[in-house]
Amino acid sequence: MIDKLMDFGLSRLEAAVYIALLGEPGITGYRLSHNLNKPTANIYKALRSLEHKGLVRMDKSAGTQLIHPVPVEEYLNVREMEFKSRSRELKEGLKKLERKNSEYRIARLDSYEQAVGKALQILEDAESVVVIVGFEEVLGELKDLIARRGREGVDILVYTYSPLVLEGCRVYYSEADAEIWRAVPERAFDIAADGKVFMISNFRNDYSEVIEALFGNHVYLSLMIFNSLSRNILFLEMEQSELLSEQTRSELKSFLREHKSLLAEELPGVRNFFKRYGIKTSPEH
Repeated sequence: MIDKLMDFGLSRLEAAVYIALLGEPGITGYRLSHNLNKPTANIYKALRSLEHKGLVRMDKSAGTQLIHPVPVEEYLNVREMEFKSRSRELKEGLKKLERKNSEYRIARLDSYEQAVGKALQILEDAESVVVIVGFEEVLGELKDLIARRGREGVDILVYTYSPLVLEGCRVYYSEADAEIWRAVPERAFDIAADGKVFMISNFRNDYSEVIEALFGNHVYLSLMIFNSLSRNILFLEMEQSELLSEQTRSELKSFLREHKSLLAEELPGVRNFFKRYGIKTSPEH
């Protein structure tokens, strides 16, 4: 636990003092010094620092200075609010420094955390419509923001590979596609918003390694990627719709047969994908 507290900016001695106080609150600095076998001067220096950081309170009401630890939940809540406030100030400050003409920006992302961060940014800034493609683990990172942006009127379409219920969006699921991805040792995670910004990425199954991840707001590429992701959802919705008449279904199947060279399972790239991962059959759409 000492190492975890040090991740929050505490020194090793400060972390040890705080843990000792949690086990025996309301003791003196001298008693702490004795318990930890550390010089009294060092203990009081650590206590002053912990008090400044909001982790301990000094009580002199009984005539003797007693030290009480601030409850962990209270401290973490304060730190979380401070972090959000500083993050908001930093974001606003950096936005003022950004070049106004940034429509041709393409950036490579180096980690899962960066990809999630970009996805959250895209979702937060979306004006009208967002398309997301991802697995359950990724959508768990986004679900709270999806729910809020959905309540705020943003149209959010989610294409996933396991049947899920998410608030604030429309969820699309294809068992045929899910079966394919179960045979693939990789995880896709894509998001595009308003036809003007995107993030596309691919990871190892446990998200520990980035295979490829790109973020961009290039005008042409953003529009094409948005159209590609939304088209897949549109086709799936038409195929699964219970509102289509039998005649319309028949006409749709006839149209698709006439243009089968454009369908995913007919493309050489898709056949290469199947071959790479030993997938025997293509999806039946």
